[in-house]
Amino acid sequence: MSLTPGKVLETVNQSLDDGQLEQAKTLLTLAVQRWGQTVEILSLEIKMHLLAREIEEALEAVNTLSDLQSDHPLVLLQQGALEVQLGLFELAIPHLEEAIAAYPGHLTLYKWLGHAFHEIGDLEAAISAYEMTLTDSQLIKETRLPLAFAYRNSKMLFRSDALLMEELQNSPDNLVARFALSQNRLMQGDLENGFLDYESRWQQRLEDKVKLPCPLWQFGDHIRGKDILIFDEQGFGDCIQFSRFIPEVKSLAKSVALRLRPKLQKLLSSQISDCQIYDDLSHASSAEIAIPMMSLPLVLGLNKESIKVQYSHQYLNVDASDKINWATYLAGKTLEKFTARKKIGLVWQGDPNSPAEQGRSMSFRDVLPLFNTDKAVFYILQMEDGRDRFEGMTLPDNVIDLGNELDKDGHAFTDTAAVMMLMDVVLTSDTATAHLAGALGCDSWIMLKYVPEWRWELEGAESYWYQSVKLYRQESRGDWQSVVEQISAEIMKL
Repeated sequence: MSLTPGKVLETVNQSLDDGQLEQAKTLLTLAVQRWGQTVEILSLEIKMHLLAREIEEALEAVNTLSDLQSDHPLVLLQQGALEVQLGLFELAIPHLEEAIAAYPGHLTLYKWLGHAFHEIGDLEAAISAYEMTLTDSQLIKETRLPLAFAYRNSKMLFRSDALLMEELQNSPDNLVARFALSQNRLMQGDLENGFLDYESRWQQRLEDKVKLPCPLWQFGDHIRGKDILIFDEQGFGDCIQFSRFIPEVKSLAKSVALRLRPKLQKLLSSQISDCQIYDDLSHASSAEIAIPMMSLPLVLGLNKESIKVQYSHQYLNVDASDKINWATYLAGKTLEKFTARKKIGLVWQGDPNSPAEQGRSMSFRDVLPLFNTDKAVFYILQMEDGRDRFEGMTLPDNVIDLGNELDKDGHAFTDTAAVMMLMDVVLTSDTATAHLAGALGCDSWIMLKYVPEWRWELEGAESYWYQSVKLYRQESRGDWQSVVEQISAEIMKL
């Protein structure tokens, strides 16, 4: 049976999908020798180069493809797709739109257009593009998840849920979909099912798994009367938020050992008393069950109402001497004419390296209008990230920068906590300081992006996690001005 271009290229495509790049390269060389360079052959060459991360070669093949037949749908598709993969989203969008105008039935173009719009944050346009692919049984496999994320970030949780559940019906082992569904459920206050699916985080990234000296807790395992090892995970804010549950575990277990990063041990000392503290998990050899800290609500069988009733009160405190020392320091830094004003502690930016950071932090320019008041004096508690935006500036007299004076002894947040306890209000974006202020029982106002982290849900001014917290939400995506205006109005009422 003689070889045909279609048969060879089908085999090449299958080889690429199977990761057999050398076999694909050999077959493509054979195809070029027999039939010359065609649009179809060059398209597969581009795919091969991209899989091999040979960007320059891919660009060269795209240029050759364009020279060969610039208006062919495959040429336009490859050009736009490559630009998206290279991060050239603004360049890709008009090329893809031009291709769609010429070939509206070529639905793969909509997939790449959706990706481009998604990456630049135009979710409405991304959704419109992705939805065009839903009638194609193959394309929907590639666009179902990004469309589900776009729906979530547009506050369309029911549509997002439907797509994620559809994905899990087709691919029950899709851990990305499982974890995304857990976040949706948690965002809607369904903690029982949300935290159950949240356990999928321990199956997602095997390389991030810690080496445990005992079995990892599984849903249904009992902890009463057993030697338990709790280990911290994720960010400082998560540790502060979920440390409230450690005393309850201590009351049930025979013993509790804890792996907690050293920087947090002083701050959380009241929660971890009577626990054996380890820096290295392998030393906790007597433990029977290991529990990640963010699994504790599931372990204890908690729901939204039980957390609000039993665990939303103040659970951290600071040494009285630290408060006295900082009160003296603040008095020396504050002009006498401001002593009768309300004290506001201010943080506007979190860790830029956090996966959750996108969109949740403000710039110093965003908060500047807050200072135009005769009601309050502001104490900047911002440390490290974000300080470069104002250092060297002449600050108003009612703004006092403490960021370089805090927590210089290597213990995270201990000075910050003492200062917070002296404030009338702690004003912060969604960072670890938001959880710290809530854990301390400080009156705190948290400034939230349009679709915040799941723990703050999508609506409401209160949080079931912290009695003392008030939430201020963006009215539209990226709109910090409306949040600042709400806060400014509240300051006037102090």
